[in-house]
Amino acid sequence: MQLIAIKKMGALGRVVVPADVRKTLMLECGVSLALYLDGSRIVLQQMSGKRSCVLCGGAAQKVIMGKYICDDCIRKIAKEKRWRKK
Repeated sequence: MQLIAIKKMGALGRVVVPADVRKTLMLECGVSLALYLDGSRIVLQQMSGKRSCVLCGGAAQKVIMGKYICDDCIRKIAKEKRWRKK
């Protein structure tokens, strides 16, 4: 992972995505960004029209109970369920 910039959060909790990053990723005004927590990390991911996993935002391969979910998250859930049974 590459450090691009260090930004301060404003009083309203806003953080500005630098213009060069927006240009590189072709992020236009009004684009939807998903915000994920990964331990103590905050991850921003551009939402697309593709089928994205509701848990991690990755490419979903399955539909479970009407929700898109990727194989990695299915494995993690199955592993956690086995752990809880012990």
